[in-house]
Order: sequence, then C-alpha cells, then structure tokens
Amino acid sequence: MRRCKTTTEILHVASYYYPYISGLTLHIKNISEELAKQGYCVNLLTNLHSSKLLEHEIINKVVVYRCKPWFRLSRGFITPKIIVEFLKLISTKKQTVFLHLPLPEAFLMALIVKIFQQKCFLVYHANLNLPSWKLSSRLIETIVNLNHFLAMTLADGIVAYSRDYANHVALLSHFSSKISIITPPVKIYPATSHQVEDFRRKHHLENKIVLGFAGRFAEEKGGDILIEALPKIVDKYPNIVVAFAGETNLIYEDFCIRKQALITKYQKHIKFLGLIKPEEMSQFYKNINILVLPSRNECFGFVQIEAMLNGCPVVAFDIPGGRVPITKTNMGLLVKPYSRIGLADAIMKILSNRQKYIKNPKIINAEFGLKQSLSGYLKLLTDDSSK
Repeated sequence: MRRCKTTTEILHVASYYYPYISGLTLHIKNISEELAKQGYCVNLLTNLHSSKLLEHEIINKVVVYRCKPWFRLSRGFITPKIIVEFLKLISTKKQTVFLHLPLPEAFLMALIVKIFQQKCFLVYHANLNLPSWKLSSRLIETIVNLNHFLAMTLADGIVAYSRDYANHVALLSHFSSKISIITPPVKIYPATSHQVEDFRRKHHLENKIVLGFAGRFAEEKGGDILIEALPKIVDKYPNIVVAFAGETNLIYEDFCIRKQALITKYQKHIKFLGLIKPEEMSQFYKNINILVLPSRNECFGFVQIEAMLNGCPVVAFDIPGGRVPITKTNMGLLVKPYSRIGLADAIMKILSNRQKYIKNPKIINAEFGLKQSLSGYLKLLTDDSSK
C-alpha cells in the first residue's frame, strides 16, 4: 500500500515510456521519479511498445501501466485499451493528469478529465514532424494537431520548454495565458576517468577529434546535414570523426537507408555507436570535442544541457527552441539554419579555441538543472489557482 503525500495522485500519460529512450521518455522518467521521491504517488500509463515488457510494474516508485496496442500508425499506436485503463484510473482515484504530447488520445482524455472534474495539464514536447516525402504525413499531422488543439481548449494548463519555442508554435500561440515555462528535467550520471578511457577504447576514438551527435538518425534530427558539412572540416582536420549516438534502424522511417550513399562516401569519418544508456551518456560527452545539433526541428534539445554539464561546447542551428541553451549560456555557437558551410565554420571556430566556449557547470546547472524543472512541476501541483 503506497502512502501518498496528498489525497490526489499524479497520472502521466504518454505514447512511449522507459525503457524506450528518447528526450520525451527521459523527461517523463526523470520528473516522475523526482516527484515520487517527494512523496507523491505517481502513475504512468503508456503503450506496450515491446512484447518483452511487463503490462504492470513499479520502476523507482513509479507505477507503470502498459496497454497492448491494436497496431502501429507511423510513430504512434492505436490502442483502445489505453482509454479503458485511463477511465479506471480516473474514476477510482482523484488524479492530477499530465498528458504528454504528441498523444493521439489527448482530446478524449482531456474531455474525460473534465467530466470527472479533475485537473489536467498538457506537456508540449514537440511538434509532430513526420517524414516530409510521405504523402500520408501531412494528413496525420493535421489530424493530430486538431486533436491537440481541442485538448488545449479543455486543459487547465500547458507546459512548454521555453517561451521562445511557445511563441513560434502556431498551436501554442492561441493559449498563451495557459502556458507555464518549465525547462526539461536533465539528470546527469557522472563518469569516472576510468569509464571515459574504457569508452574511448571500446569505440576506437583514440587520437581522434570527435564531433558528437546524440539522437535518432532521422530526417528531423539532421544527421545528414552534419555529414554534408564534413568535406570543409576534413581539409583542416583530417583525423576528424563524427560519433553518432542513437538509433539508426527506425521502424517508422527508413532515413538511414535512403542516406546510405552519403554515409558510405564519408564512412572513414563516421562511427555509429548505437543507442547509449542514459547512465553512460557522460562517458560519451567526455570523449567528444563538440556536440553538434543540426536539427531541422527542435523544441529544446536537452542533450545540449547534458553536454554542457559535462564540459562540452555545442554547435546548433539558430531555430526556435533549439537555440535557447546556447543563447542562455554562451557555451557554443549558433548557425544559420540548415547551412552546411556555416556549420563547418562554427565547428572549426570552436576547435581552434575550445576553452573559450567552456563555462562553469554550476552556472549551467543553476539555469537548467533538475531542481529548476522539479520546482516548476511542484508549483503546478500546489497552485490551486492554475486553471
């Protein structure tokens, strides 16, 4: 029997959850576990994205419910059972609900919460950006955006990562009075010098200048743009290598296959490290000279903060949301969006005087640490006026 800090429990709902690794799932995991440490009873409702997982388990005091989907639709799932389970949780115990967008069931769930007169917040992690070359993508995006808009009309509040991003998202611009800005809950797992050295040897990064890329090799993440920037860099730094940390074999997108010719052309300067566990990411950051975030679309990119806290400067495109960490910390350089030449020039500029761009991690932590994020969520939970 769990003892709760309040009579109201917390219910997070998301299409994916840990052990699936993404910025969204780590955000939910970190904040859920921190709230559980504070004495809140935290529930998590999600899809059973892998048959190897349990339908019900407790992970670090967070009670996880997974529902088996009927089928996958692009990145999402069609899961009628998740609505049934949601109704059970809402009707049997008073809940403060956090719906993590993108979420196909957002409007229906927000409506149910309204009917039961409970509190509902939406956490807007990102726009839904599907592969641009698929005709079905635009239709799916339109339906999902309408669903999110209707959910926003019913929600008590909306969480966005930054005011910069919120001001540039058409959906959010209609609900500015409902928006609370809460930075992502970044959690760092420190690495020992021995672990860093082992990581370097394991991935054959010795005597290399390493550019790091942390994320899926997907169209929206822009890994191909970084590869296309290599020729100019290689001329000056022939021992340069790009270390890609993240998934390449994506079920919903064959971007890596479509870019195989480009990858083959520069394979001498590319290493695919695969998915790295969150507790091992500091080993990755300690082995790279610069983290490069060439995203075509980015709401924030909390890997930037992870890198900065590990003493690694960042190069990113000057786009809404994605530019915030560098703008706030000056620990890196911003580049004209999607410019291969600009990306190469910024990388070489930092490499020529890397120390100039390294800031005190205490300053980074004060601006973007886990404590700040937790404080924002606690305020939502304790502020009865947030309607």
